[in-house]
Amino acid sequence: MSIYGPVFNPNLLGKFPPILPRRKVFISYFKGDKPWVDSLIAHYGQPSVGVFIPCAVGVTEEDDFVDSDDVDYIMQAIRDRYLEVTSVTIVIIGPCTHSRKFVDWEIKSSLTQPANGRPNGLLGLEIPPPRDWGGNPVWHHLPGRFLKNYIHNRQDISYARYYVWPSSASDLRRWIEEVYGLASQNAYLIENPQDMIRKNLVPCQFSS
Repeated sequence: MSIYGPVFNPNLLGKFPPILPRRKVFISYFKGDKPWVDSLIAHYGQPSVGVFIPCAVGVTEEDDFVDSDDVDYIMQAIRDRYLEVTSVTIVIIGPCTHSRKFVDWEIKSSLTQPANGRPNGLLGLEIPPPRDWGGNPVWHHLPGRFLKNYIHNRQDISYARYYVWPSSASDLRRWIEEVYGLASQNAYLIENPQDMIRKNLVPCQFSS
């Protein structure tokens, strides 16, 4: 220390940890799993200290485009209203997620590459599954469109990534960065059929 303040020390260059990005995220979920969404945001999406920025959550029956028969219009409306500022979509995987029409629509729009941009990275987070009488996990079903883009133990040919609920901020940050990168590197692997689920497929323990 000099009388003029701290002395510049070139040996300290590169000693500070890098400032890691916080990606803007859209969260797709079935409304019965809303407590898990709230928990995810509370633990990992808070301003200034979180590992992601939650920008939008879920299409609802109140959206004026949900009754349209025009697939392209629905996809564009979802992207314009919910996805435009985001780069990653997190799908909360619970017992009813696979059968919900809005989740299918949101995944489809996330996988659609806009003319002036790129698709969203796609990350599935499994809500901790219940156990059977033998203590084995009873895994939740993946949504069909997600399953087309995730092949178990074949990351080399999968666009999406799928993990059980994060236990740390570092895990979630790593997963988000992984799918963010794949949106550029592996977009050619996307499987995104034009057909959409027009109504919820099966009854669930919660209302649709």
